[in-house]
Amino acid sequence: MYIPVQQSKGRKRLTTKQQMRRSKAGIWLACIVLLIGAAWGVWQARSNSGHASAADQSLRHDLPLLWEWSQGQLEGGAAAGSWSIRWDAAGDLGLADRLAELFFTDEEGRQLDKLVQNEGRTVSGYSAAYGGEVWVSLTEADEQSEKTLILLTPGKSGAVSGRQAGDSGQEPNQTAGQSKLEKADLLRAVAAVSAALSREKAEFTASMKVQGEAAFSDPVKELIKQASAKRIDAYEDAGTVSATLHSARLAASVRMDGGQSANLQVAARSLEDSGRSALTIGIPLITGEYSPPQTE
Repeated sequence: MYIPVQQSKGRKRLTTKQQMRRSKAGIWLACIVLLIGAAWGVWQARSNSGHASAADQSLRHDLPLLWEWSQGQLEGGAAAGSWSIRWDAAGDLGLADRLAELFFTDEEGRQLDKLVQNEGRTVSGYSAAYGGEVWVSLTEADEQSEKTLILLTPGKSGAVSGRQAGDSGQEPNQTAGQSKLEKADLLRAVAAVSAALSREKAEFTASMKVQGEAAFSDPVKELIKQASAKRIDAYEDAGTVSATLHSARLAASVRMDGGQSANLQVAARSLEDSGRSALTIGIPLITGEYSPPQTE
């Protein structure tokens, strides 16, 4: 005699259609959980990085704009210019030593040629991984923290000799000159330095400049028009014209005397031999020659 198996109360066998619906619902639920987790991770990373993240975002936003503007402002375009990117970083003790170790060690763990100056406080040399010459200079230190200047000159191909110079004060060999610089290489090198600082949990500010021969007779006027900038201050003397500007297109900003904000500087110096002008454009300001500090 056939006796049917008694099924548990409340349990019904799902149809194929219902099983498919439940499977899809599970997949969507998993996706939502993953998206929430990813968003949380991004938010946490941004929150933890704090000021460094803001400075990095500003640098990544403004550097392509400076490339775009110098493309038309410089004779030969942006690739013909001499570029300098500077980071002023603050972190815990040993930051400068750790950065120097990172920048001057290749992928196989071999030490790169470098020049050591200022009783070991300044280390410089060529690093192919970072696309040019790198300077790391300890500028200030106390019992718990230190400040470090990092200077990158992308495209500069002159490597220093393997001899360490101690306190000689000599600068790295630059006889090899400037190699052709591509925009993608510049952005990649700058991103790599900023990433190294972020991994070290260093807070930093960044500035940048490009120099070259002006393509126009009045480069200051041309840049103001190109950057949709307003003039904050201006100076003219003995063949040199400079202007401090503010462009709403830029993310960087510094407070000037009088309470106004500025984020773009341009200086043009007449060249007697060619009749043209040597042009320097800096964001947010042109700070000296961007030279690492020297200690007597």
